Amino acid sequence: MIKFKIPVFIVLSLVHFKLVAQENVALVNSLNEVIRPIATLDAAAPFTDLAFLRPIIQEKNIVALGEATHGTHEFFVYKDRLIRYMVTTLGYKSIAFESDFSATQQLDDFINKKTDQLKFDGGGFPLILETKIMLNWLRQYNDDKPPGERVHIYGLEARGFSNIIKQVLAALPVLPRDVALRLHDIEIADYRNLKKEDINQLVKIMPVIYQTARSAPDSSVTLHYVDLLKQTAANFLHYKFGDRDGYLFENANWVINQSGNSKLIIWAHNGHVAKSSLFKQPSLGNLLSKRYGSKYLSVATDFNTGNVNLFVNRKLQKVNYPDVMSIKAYEFYFKQCRYKNFIIDIATAQSNLVLKQFFNKKLDMRMIGGTDDVTNWKLAIAENFDLLIYFNSTTASD
Repeated sequence: MIKFKIPVFIVLSLVHFKLVAQENVALVNSLNEVIRPIATLDAAAPFTDLAFLRPIIQEKNIVALGEATHGTHEFFVYKDRLIRYMVTTLGYKSIAFESDFSATQQLDDFINKKTDQLKFDGGGFPLILETKIMLNWLRQYNDDKPPGERVHIYGLEARGFSNIIKQVLAALPVLPRDVALRLHDIEIADYRNLKKEDINQLVKIMPVIYQTARSAPDSSVTLHYVDLLKQTAANFLHYKFGDRDGYLFENANWVINQSGNSKLIIWAHNGHVAKSSLFKQPSLGNLLSKRYGSKYLSVATDFNTGNVNLFVNRKLQKVNYPDVMSIKAYEFYFKQCRYKNFIIDIATAQSNLVLKQFFNKKLDMRMIGGTDDVTNWKLAIAENFDLLIYFNSTTASD
C-alpha cells in the first residue's frame, strides 16, 4: 500500500477553514435569534409590526435616521414609514434634515398650507417621488391640527450664501445701506466666482448685522439666520473637515429650543448620525450623544447589493454595488440571515456573547453618501448605532 503524507500546512489550513466555517454558522444563527423582519415598505400600512420599537424610542429626545447612501429607494420609503409611526403614536413634531435651512422652509410652508407649491430652491433635500409622498402625508396630517400640534420641518445648515442672505435682508430692512448693498452683491454672485476678499468684507460687517438682528421683532429666528450666514462664511474662508458637523449640532439644538418640543427626528447620512468620531472629528451624532446621553438614538440603514443614484463626475447616475464577498465586512454576515430585510436592536443583541463580540469588532460597513468616492468604512457598529435597518437587495431612488 502506498502511503501519502499530507503537508502540515494543508492540514492546518483545512482545520482553520473548518473553524472559520463553524464560527460563521454560530454567528449567523445568533443573528437569526434577534433580528426582526421588515414586514412591509408601505408607509401607509398599520404599525403593528413596529410596536416593538415603542419602548426603545418613546423616551428619546432625538432619533436620528441615518442612510448609507443618499440615493436608495428602500431607505427613503422606510424612513417615511418610521416618521409616520413616530409622529402619530409617539408625539414627534419636529423633523430636521441635512439640507439648506432657507429652502427647507419652503417645504415647511407646503406641509403647513402656507403655499400650495411644492418646491425646494436649495441643496441637500432630495425632492423626489419618495419624499414628495412623505411631504404630502405630512400636509394631510397637519390639515386638521391646531397650530401647536402641527409637524414642522427644518434644514440644519445653509448651502451657499444666496438663500440665507435673502432671508437676512428680508428680516432686516433697517440695515445700513452700505451693509445691505454688500450683502446683495454676495447674494447675486455665483458661489464659484466668490473670492476670499469678498467674504472677508462680509466678516467685517457681521457685527453690524448681529447688532441689528438683536433688535428685530422675531430676534431668535433672525439671529439664527445671521448665525447660519456666519457659519457659511467661516466654511468658505477656513474650511476644516468636521466643522460642518459642529454647525449641524448647533443648529439641531436651536431647532429643539425654538420648536418648544423636546422631541426631534433627524434625517441625515449614517456618518453624521454615528456616535463616535468616525472621521477623526466629532460627528453630529457624537456631539448629540455627549449632550443628550441615553436620550439620543442613532439608527443606521445598510444594504448588501443594489443600484444607487449617485453623482459621478457631477452627473447623477445609477451605480450598481455587487454582493459583499469580504469576510471583513458586516454585510457578508447579514446577507446570510434568514430574513432578507430586517431590523436589529444592537443593545438587545449584545446580551448574546457572540453578537457582543461581533458588533464591537471593527469591520467594513457600507458608507457611500451622495458620490462614489467612498464605498465603505471600518467601524464597530456597537460604538455608533443603536438600531440597524438592513436591506439585502435595493433599488435606486426615483
